[in-house]
Amino acid sequence: MLAYIVIILVSVGLALATEIAEKKTNKKWIVNILTICTILFPAIIAGIRYKVGTDDIKVYKSIFESAKDGIYINRGRKIEVGYILLNKLVIFMNGNYNVVIFIASLITISFTYFGIRHYKDKISTALAWFFFLILFYQRSFNLIRQMMAVAIVFFGFRYLDIRDKKEDEEKKKYILYYLSQTLKYTICVLVATTFHTTALMMLIAIFLRPIYSNSKYKYISLATFVILLTVILNFKAIYNFTMQTPLFQKYATYFRTIGKNHIGLTYFIKLVIPCIVPYFFMRKNIQKDKEMSMLFCFTVLSTILYLLGYLTNTHGERIAHYFQISEIILFPFYIKGFYENWKDKKNIYIPIITAFLTLNIGIWYNDYIRKNMDETIPYRTIFQKDTIDKEIEKEDY
Repeated sequence: MLAYIVIILVSVGLALATEIAEKKTNKKWIVNILTICTILFPAIIAGIRYKVGTDDIKVYKSIFESAKDGIYINRGRKIEVGYILLNKLVIFMNGNYNVVIFIASLITISFTYFGIRHYKDKISTALAWFFFLILFYQRSFNLIRQMMAVAIVFFGFRYLDIRDKKEDEEKKKYILYYLSQTLKYTICVLVATTFHTTALMMLIAIFLRPIYSNSKYKYISLATFVILLTVILNFKAIYNFTMQTPLFQKYATYFRTIGKNHIGLTYFIKLVIPCIVPYFFMRKNIQKDKEMSMLFCFTVLSTILYLLGYLTNTHGERIAHYFQISEIILFPFYIKGFYENWKDKKNIYIPIITAFLTLNIGIWYNDYIRKNMDETIPYRTIFQKDTIDKEIEKEDY
C-alpha cells in the first residue's frame, strides 16, 4: 500500500508543479521538463514491476515469449495487431518483456495526460491526474491492452468538442471543419482498435455527441439511458435469445455467470453517488458547457453499463471503461463547481469537497488495497526478482 501512496503523491506533485509552472513562468523548457517527468515517473514504475497484475505473467509475458519464439499466438482469442507489433518491435531492438510493459504504460499515460490537458482551462489538471491515478493507473497493470485503447479514445474526445458555426462563416468551411474533427476522432478510435477491438464500438460517440452535448435534447438523452437500462436489466432473456445465433455464440464466455438477481449497495457507493448525485448540485454548471454535458452523459452510460459487471461478470463491465474515463475530467469539474457555487460559504464547500475526495480515496482503498483488485498488491520490482522467485518456489513446494 505504501508504495502506491508514494507513487500517487510524487506523480500528483509533479503534475501540480507542471500546472503551477505553466501559469507562473514563460520558460517553456521548465514546463516541458516537468511534463516529461510527470509522464515518465509512473510509466517507469509500471515498467519495472515484476509479477504484478492479474494477467501480467500468465497472459502478457506468455504473449511476449511466443512472439520471441516466432510462434503464432492464438490463445483462444486473436491478439490485436498493434500489441503484437509492439512486442515484435521490442524483440527486434533486443528488449525484454519489461520494455514492452513500459512502452504500453507510456502510451496509456501519455495519451491520458495530453487528453487531460485539453480541459486545462476548465479544471485543475493535477486534480484530474490524481483521479486517473486512483481510478485507472493500477487497473492498467492488468488490462494492459484495453487501457491503452481507453487512453487513445479518451485523447480523441477533444475532437468531439465541435464548435458551433459562426454567423459570418461559410457553410462549406464549417462542414469541412466538422468532417475534419470527426475524421480525427475516427482515426483515434481505429488506432485504439489495434490494441483492443472493443474500442471500435466508440465510433458510436460520433452520433451521441450532438445529443449529449446539447441540453435541448435532454429528454432524448434520458431516453437512451432508459432504453439501455431496460436492456441490461433484461439481459438474461436477451442473452438466451441471442446465444442461439452462431454469430454471438463465440462471445458466450464473456457472460458465463449471467443470472445474478441483485446489484448491492457497493454499486451505488462506487458509481451512483460520486458520478450522478453531484450533478443535481452542478446541473447549471454542466448544462452551460457542451463538453461537460457530453462527459456527464458518458459517465451516466458507464454507470449503467457497469451493471453488466454486477448482473453478469467482470468481463461485461469492461465495455464501460471507455465511458468511465470521463470521470477524471468530470470529478475535478464537480470540485471546482462546489467551490464556485459556495465560495463565500466555507462551512459548505469545504466539507463537501473533503467528503467527495474522501469517498473516492475510500473506493480506491477498498478496491485496490483491501480487495486487491487486478492483483497489484504487493508492488514488486525486477530488482526483487530472485527473492520473489525463491519465495514462490517454497510456496509451490
